[in-house]
Amino acid sequence: MKAYVVEKEALSHNIELLQKMANGVPIWAVLKGNGYGIGVLSLARHLAEAGIDHFCVTEVREAELLRENGFEDDSILMLRSTGDPAELNRLMDLRVILTIGSWETACAINAIAAERADVVEAHLKIDTGMGRYGFLPEDMDHILGVYREQKNIAVSGVYTHFNCAFGSKKLTHQEFETFRKTVSAIREAGFETGTVHCCNSSAFLRFPEMHCDGVRLGSAACPSTQSCAPSAMPRRMWRSCASCRRATRQATAPCGLRARIRRSPLSPSAGTTASASAATAASHASATA
Repeated sequence: MKAYVVEKEALSHNIELLQKMANGVPIWAVLKGNGYGIGVLSLARHLAEAGIDHFCVTEVREAELLRENGFEDDSILMLRSTGDPAELNRLMDLRVILTIGSWETACAINAIAAERADVVEAHLKIDTGMGRYGFLPEDMDHILGVYREQKNIAVSGVYTHFNCAFGSKKLTHQEFETFRKTVSAIREAGFETGTVHCCNSSAFLRFPEMHCDGVRLGSAACPSTQSCAPSAMPRRMWRSCASCRRATRQATAPCGLRARIRRSPLSPSAGTTASASAATAASHASATA
C-alpha cells in the first residue's frame, strides 16, 4: 500500500516563497479538492501559521469545517456560483463571501438575503474565456444591474479565471485585457469594484503584472514532483512536497481521511500523510488553481 506523503518543511518553504513573490498582495489560499489531498483543516492551519487568512472553497462543507474549527473571522470566498436556496442559506449563516456568475444567481441571492433582512457580501465572476460560469463581458447591463438593483448584495470584489494561463501567453493577455476593460467600465459607471483578482497559480507565476489586488493560489504551494515545479521558478528554489511512498503504519487523518504514516529516519513528525485516493483528488483539483 502506498501513502501520499506531504513534507511540512517543503510546504512551508513553498508558502514563504509564494509570499515573497506576491510582494504584499493578499494571497487567497484555495482549499478545494480536500485541500489538494492534504485535508482542508490540515492545509488551512499550516497556511494560517504563515499568516494567511483569506481562503477559497468550492463546497459548503469546506466552509463549515473552517468556521467550526477556529477560522471564525477569516475571509472565505465560495468560488462556485450557486442559486440553490439551501446552499445559499447555509453559506450566509457561515458569513461566506458568495460568487455571483449570472443575473439569475444575483436575483436568487438578493431575494434570500431580503427574506433574512441581511446584506450579503459577494464577488462578481466575469467569464473572459474559461466558459465555466460568469457574466459575459458584453452583458454590462446585468453586471451594473447587480449594483443598481440588488439592494441586499454588497459587491466587494470582481474576478475572472483564465482559460489557459499555463499554456498560452497570447490568450491570457487577451483575456486580461478583456477583464481590465470590464473592471474599468464598472468604475466608469460610478461603482466600486472592491478586490480585483484574476490570477490562479499558473497566472501568478507567469504574469506578475496581473497580480492586481489579490491572487488565488492552491497547487503552486504543493507540486507533487520536481517535474511539476513552476517553470517560472528555478527548480533549486522550489521544493516538491508531495509524493506517493510505501506505507508502514495506518492511522486516522483529520476530516475522516484514511491515512498512512511512514516512519521517517529524521523525525516522526517530519511529514503529514493522506491516502493515495486523496492524492488523486488533489491532482484533479490542481488543474484549475
